[in-house]
Amino acid sequence: MGSTEIDDMESTLIELPSYKKYEEFSKLHDEGICKTYFTNLLKLKDQSSNITEYCNNISGIVKHLSENKERNDISENCEYVNFYIYDRVKIKFSPYSQVTNEILSYIDFDWYLMNGKLLKKKCSFTYGQNINEIDKWNDMKIIYDYKKNYNYIKNNTNYYDTCIKYEKYLNEVKKIYDKKNSECCDKNNDQCGIYFFKCKTIEHPDKLIQKINCSKLAKDSSRVTQEDGNNASSDNGPLKTSMVAISPFIGLLVSFFFSYKFSPLGSWLRSKIQKSVNIKDIPYNEDTEEPLAYASEYADMNPNNIPYNISYKNI
Repeated sequence: MGSTEIDDMESTLIELPSYKKYEEFSKLHDEGICKTYFTNLLKLKDQSSNITEYCNNISGIVKHLSENKERNDISENCEYVNFYIYDRVKIKFSPYSQVTNEILSYIDFDWYLMNGKLLKKKCSFTYGQNINEIDKWNDMKIIYDYKKNYNYIKNNTNYYDTCIKYEKYLNEVKKIYDKKNSECCDKNNDQCGIYFFKCKTIEHPDKLIQKINCSKLAKDSSRVTQEDGNNASSDNGPLKTSMVAISPFIGLLVSFFFSYKFSPLGSWLRSKIQKSVNIKDIPYNEDTEEPLAYASEYADMNPNNIPYNISYKNI
């Protein structure tokens, strides 16, 4: 409970610091270190086709650590590496099989020899050889990741969708937190390992859920959406008012056009208009032939098709 759900969510939480670190680790590979320092682990490659790829992966991480072993963050990276190794074993191999125990045992042995040569003994691998070792480390990883992701979640939850995603994650973390808090922090349990020494410094997920306050973001988001809708309606208001005002006038013009063009009333009006054309309005110059030229120029035009510049008398 909690663990599987978080595993399923991990691909959507890639921006969180811990998952970003694991993503970086997954891209590191080195065949040379694998063949040189993890010879016992490679003996298991006949039992599982994933052994060689897994060996190259953790060897790439070792190379990365060795190239940065003088930096102050090697101890933090080392904690991540321990959690990553157990997490990859859980994903790539059957977590409760005999081969899984052999893988962890051989990594423990080979790592001890490699640590002194490549890492100056600055990064140890921890293996307790317990039956529930995978489960214990998986629970510790969830709490460790939560602690590393805490500040990012608190400071980067400004949108409702993001908040809901983190709230779901925190609710799953809470299941493991309550379980480990009961097992480790309320009593001295030597099976709690790393978690036992840090549990007093880890805040309950419920407090972070209250701080990010998704319900408030939901209200803010709803209010912004409503305001945008109101603004859109307001912007369209003058246009709608204008259309309402001119629509009857346009309808009247269209009705008049069809009545004038196609109805018997239109034919009667056209005949009256034609009879009322005032020829006297056409200027005449006795000294020129301008009236004749005017008549000649427009002789091929149908007076019924001239919509303007016609002088007529009221009927």
